[in-house]
Amino acid sequence: MAKKVSPFTRWREFPVLFFKEALKLNPSNQQEEALMILGDMCHAKYAWSKGYKHLPENLMLYVGKIGVSIHSGHGTGKTNFLAGVFLWWLLCFYMSEGRATAPTKSQLQDNLWKEVRVLYRNMPDELKAMLTIQDDKIFANDSKGEHFIVARTSNAKASSDEQAETLAGAHKQYLMMAVEESSGVPDGVFKPLEGAMTGAVNIAILIGNPTKSKGYFAETHRNDRKNWVSLVWNAEKSNMDEVNKGSNLKGYCDRMADKYGRDSNMYRVRVRGLMPLADADTLIPMDWVMDSVNRDTKPMPESAVIAGIDVAAGGDNQTIVTVRHGNLVIDIKEYDERRSEELLDKIVFGLEEPISGLDKPHAIGVDVIGVGWGISGGLRSRGFKNVRDYKGSEKALDDVRFYNKRAEDYWKLRELFERGHISIPNDDELVGQLTTIKWNLESGRIKIESKKDMLRRGVVSPDKADSLKIAFSINDSSYTQLSRERGDKPRKKNEWYSKERSYMAV
Repeated sequence: MAKKVSPFTRWREFPVLFFKEALKLNPSNQQEEALMILGDMCHAKYAWSKGYKHLPENLMLYVGKIGVSIHSGHGTGKTNFLAGVFLWWLLCFYMSEGRATAPTKSQLQDNLWKEVRVLYRNMPDELKAMLTIQDDKIFANDSKGEHFIVARTSNAKASSDEQAETLAGAHKQYLMMAVEESSGVPDGVFKPLEGAMTGAVNIAILIGNPTKSKGYFAETHRNDRKNWVSLVWNAEKSNMDEVNKGSNLKGYCDRMADKYGRDSNMYRVRVRGLMPLADADTLIPMDWVMDSVNRDTKPMPESAVIAGIDVAAGGDNQTIVTVRHGNLVIDIKEYDERRSEELLDKIVFGLEEPISGLDKPHAIGVDVIGVGWGISGGLRSRGFKNVRDYKGSEKALDDVRFYNKRAEDYWKLRELFERGHISIPNDDELVGQLTTIKWNLESGRIKIESKKDMLRRGVVSPDKADSLKIAFSINDSSYTQLSRERGDKPRKKNEWYSKERSYMAV
């Protein structure tokens, strides 16, 4: 009689079966491919460590690999995949250990660990009884201190050696290092992957949206490709809608195409799972924008609070109000209201509402071309001081270099991103708009692509980007908190929009 094979033995070699039988999941085509590779990689590394030097060619490919690196679009099941792999690892590899990290603590706890808990609840009771999940740790109940996966985050401002401690300190026969949203993790964190993983079955899994074209994660798909199994999860090619009836991945792809165009970096990164291209005519490269997302920026106490308002001209456009404290963008509000008085009421309410413990803005810039003039006048009548009319079509201060004021202010915004002097929230629409705007030279002067030209190539109006540009067009030094305490006494108009752009200072 044939010996009955333990389910753990089958699952260890075929993690796809673990997903289906233990987690009650139907993996997508892309998840299934990655799971098959993980199973083969673990099998190959274990056999090699036991002296089997004549492995089949398909397994020999994996012996020298550090692990699997996955560049993925949105909606392909990245977090679900990684959470399931954690449970597979702990249940199928005795006395195994793991390290998990992500760019922020909230991404680890609110996304990854939350998904682990969801999958854990779906497992049979006899499997759940084998594990315990804590806020930053999953461990096997029979060997709590030696059989676990722990979550750690790194400090982006720490030294490279200090960042390396995030994944360091583990030497085991079965060891997994996992990094979610790897583009946002500092390069120093990856150091242990280059030398410390010397056990029999030591593997790394890097996964995320490839928002940057430089750094360790990017190199695993280029110069360092020989050390990794490099996969691309293109959302267009995922069958997630078929296996997960609640998914609408195709709808997401269509919306992104309509908003930014299929040739845009936003579509390339968020949908196709490919690194951004540095097009010569792109105003602000995606690398610069992504580096600024949630950048640790602390304004000086006396830094001005300034708002920029781009008023919707109709159609599908929205009115956007962006508020910044110094170079830190603290709030972005969207309004769909088309009736002027009701829109004004909402804007006033939003500006008077305390944001991050701060009072209402010291100064407000309003795009008055079109219907914006009514909002500008309305804010003044409601008691707001230092309301400044913004017209991008006006002559630039440096009209030898710039086509108009709009071009000059957008170029100053570009320089803020280039120098790393700005922090923006993680807002996909803002990121998409900033990275979609193009520029050219007309009669030797810098000119920004018009909204009409953007619409001709199928790109939506950059309302959020325009609002941000207006907010940063105002000279901070005219409106500090100290001047506000003296009664909000504005300087002369030519000092508000002067060549001394104080927001360029660190």
